[in-house]
Amino acid sequence: MEAEEELLALLDPQPGETVLEVGCGLGKLTKALVERGSRVTAIDPDEASLEQARLIAPGAHFVCTGLLEYESQHPFDAIVSRGALHWIQPSARVPAHLYGLLGAGGRLAAEWGGCAREFTGDAWLPSPGEVASALEAVGFQVRLVVCYDEDRSRAPRMRVLAAKPESENH
Repeated sequence: MEAEEELLALLDPQPGETVLEVGCGLGKLTKALVERGSRVTAIDPDEASLEQARLIAPGAHFVCTGLLEYESQHPFDAIVSRGALHWIQPSARVPAHLYGLLGAGGRLAAEWGGCAREFTGDAWLPSPGEVASALEAVGFQVRLVVCYDEDRSRAPRMRVLAAKPESENH
């Protein structure tokens, strides 16, 4: 199973759900979400990548922006990101911003680079415990944090599934 399919299985998007994809790149995951009936908003700071993504996933809404600059008038049912969150700076603001974009009961399914605390260039590659703690600190209920090594040419990756509580009285 490809990494995108595994992430989709983790998210389990339902037809009609609103999904924010963070760092959509060329749109491979975007296309799969649209094909499953999700109403997708895909963001990426690179306009050239978005041009390609628009070609393969015309049913999605694309916005050229970074996560921390993105605001929405309506909460999302789910957020998905593959290989983008560890590049966003300042990394300390990422969990709260994701939480704020989700509606009650909303889900976050993400792939994070690394499985150990490292700083490589501008990337923050946290440990599983650091990711879980950062998400829980803003109110997420962390359901899964697992490391995997899809191939030996890259650093290990981490998959995360978390949810915003159904009510704010968590």
